[in-house]
Amino acid sequence: MRRKAMALLLTVAMAAGLTACGGGSSDPASSSDASTGTASSGKAITIKLCHTDPSGCAVTTALQQFAEAVTKDTDGRIVIEEYADGIMGDDDEINEQIYNGAYMMNYSDPALLEPYYPEYSILFSPYFYNSYDEIAKVAQTDFGKRLQAECKEAGLMVLDGMSSYYGSRQIMSKKPINTPDDLKGLNFRMPNNATQLELAEAWGANPATISFSETYTALQQGVVDCVENPIGALKANSIDEVCPYINITNHFYAVNGLVMNAKIFDSLDADLQQILLDDAADFVEYSTKMVADEEEEVLQQMVEDNGVTVNRDVDVEAMKAAAQKVFEVHGWSQELIDEANAALAEVRGE
Repeated sequence: MRRKAMALLLTVAMAAGLTACGGGSSDPASSSDASTGTASSGKAITIKLCHTDPSGCAVTTALQQFAEAVTKDTDGRIVIEEYADGIMGDDDEINEQIYNGAYMMNYSDPALLEPYYPEYSILFSPYFYNSYDEIAKVAQTDFGKRLQAECKEAGLMVLDGMSSYYGSRQIMSKKPINTPDDLKGLNFRMPNNATQLELAEAWGANPATISFSETYTALQQGVVDCVENPIGALKANSIDEVCPYINITNHFYAVNGLVMNAKIFDSLDADLQQILLDDAADFVEYSTKMVADEEEEVLQQMVEDNGVTVNRDVDVEAMKAAAQKVFEVHGWSQELIDEANAALAEVRGE
């Protein structure tokens, strides 16, 4: 199956321009993106909040609100500049620059932090959460706090502790998807992270890593047959114009976090650190509500605008059963899986 995925990647690379990144650690001051001063020395700093979410969706609106709040609450000692639509690079590129010391932030899912701290990706395993209400609760368990602390030691500070709801991820396709059999042989656009590539393979599809901004054209030209993403992002990227079905799989109640370089965070005055943490906590509350409120409204817009069929007849148990293969091949230790399950049991009162 991986041979098929690699062959498709080569095709997509020629058609859409594929980018891959590595990583290494350096001091913040060595980065070309670093500010000439720091807030600790009494000079204002600018941090670029770069992300790949499309303009106009609830996530981007919430990130803009966070950027404005930090700039206001620090009296301009920290200025957050927000850049959407992947104009500053894809997630791998952004995270690598952050790790290497750039004065940047990303709104990243935990799977994309795997090159720097692999254990965080367990929070992005398929069918991990039963509802978005569990996301912030897991982040507040001893397990969630351990992951945040160890990721900081590895060089990346997750301000909200991976507690932000990014949306329920669904599949949009050119035909109904009810079981894994319906995905067999289809070219499935996935983000460039191991968990989601493995999930596509577990369902029998051929994963293709194409930037989200190029996915509309790839679907239109038949390079890929289906795509998954949060509902709001799918609509904001006009996927409903080229895919007549949205299949309610809920394979991820997706979690994201506000990520910055740990050394830069530690270099800030204590009051600025606290403002960042407080504003990140506020962001979790309003962004979660905004994203959740948006979902049903956007589904209705897809129906009204382009006649999309909302397929609620998916055999979720069959999809979930097939997805368990990810736990077998991904490389998470049984100890980590047990810890994660214990944290879930704790928040569920089991």
